[in-house]
Amino acid sequence: MSIWISKAANFTKLLAAGLLLLACLPTKEGEIHLAQKPYTVLGGGMNVAVPLGYCLDRSSLVEKHDTFVALAGRCVNTASHRAAVISIAVGQKGTAVDVVGNEADLKNYFKSADGLAALSNIQKTSRIAVISAKAEQKVFVLHLQNQTPDAKSGLQSESWRAIFGISGRLVTVSVKGSYVQALQANEGFDLLQATVVMMHSIQK
Repeated sequence: MSIWISKAANFTKLLAAGLLLLACLPTKEGEIHLAQKPYTVLGGGMNVAVPLGYCLDRSSLVEKHDTFVALAGRCVNTASHRAAVISIAVGQKGTAVDVVGNEADLKNYFKSADGLAALSNIQKTSRIAVISAKAEQKVFVLHLQNQTPDAKSGLQSESWRAIFGISGRLVTVSVKGSYVQALQANEGFDLLQATVVMMHSIQK
């Protein structure tokens, strides 16, 4: 299990860019419409998209060695769409984790020293706490707390992460709000769930 979580850590290094990526997002109506369309990656093997109101930052897309990573942020200025960074990472074929029937093992892993160390690597912090860990259908959901927050990153200390599989590939989705306007727990979970639903619905 440490192998695939370590790979996920490598995929999500771009999250350190924080909310600065919002400067790269489209602002004109036509550009926003285009940026909200599903993006096909991995030789047509996967479609990637985020919920309406958020757009993929096309400059952040990285496709390498049969893996893919992207960042997205809010591209409409409305109260119903909170400022947030969404990261999506897709692993190689055969890396998917079977959540069903393995909920206890996953919980134990992320509460172990190895699991916490892996999460700390992903979150770029020396200390990470698991607020909650649960399986929802075929998705494993983590609510995390960075115990050494960094205001300079522009990101809040809490994050929400989903781990699931699509077409035999490990997919991880992470959501973080801004440091000054942090997402509440229900908002973080809702945006995470909406992204997971979107990722499943757009596949061929």
